[in-house]
Amino acid sequence: RRMKLAMQGNVIRALVELITNSDDSYGRIGKDKKNELVEILYKKDGYCGLFAVRDHAEGMSIQDVRKSFKKYGAATSGMDAGKTGRGYFGQGAKDALVSMLDGKICTFKENMFVECRLFFENNVPIYEISEPCLASSQLRSQHGIPSNGTIAYFRADPNRDVKVPRFDTVHEELATNHLLRKIMQNPMRKVILVDLDDSKKR
Repeated sequence: RRMKLAMQGNVIRALVELITNSDDSYGRIGKDKKNELVEILYKKDGYCGLFAVRDHAEGMSIQDVRKSFKKYGAATSGMDAGKTGRGYFGQGAKDALVSMLDGKICTFKENMFVECRLFFENNVPIYEISEPCLASSQLRSQHGIPSNGTIAYFRADPNRDVKVPRFDTVHEELATNHLLRKIMQNPMRKVILVDLDDSKKR
């Protein structure tokens, strides 16, 4: 109930949590360079909207993923070693993905790839972690991550009482969101919104 109330089917709230998570990941790396990139991907699929947030930060190993999801909902894979905490994937970001449709995290670290799906089953939050595999060039191309990094995906469906905002609305609301002000003003970050339907970038 808390997860659903926190998101209230709001795409912008979900994106804010995922963008903040990417910013946290860059902060833990502490690289001394500018334009650490956060990409927000937007695509229409009929009446639905497909969204993703991608970074090229630290990425997560299978151990990191297990730690992040320790005691979070139920594990269909039984992988539950480690300790909980904000860690590699924040609580708000996990709540955002499980509250939307088709929520999943795809992450690359040290040439390995791990995927974790999040969903409700019988009103219980569930996470399902895939076995790690080698990060092939095909996987890297599919997710747009050539080195370390993470991309989080979700679907917004108006039939599930989730309003699908227009591209211009997403741009305006993220650019003016008070919770993202420090990130947007940080010269070390470059945040881009991409419309995959026509390759428009802002």
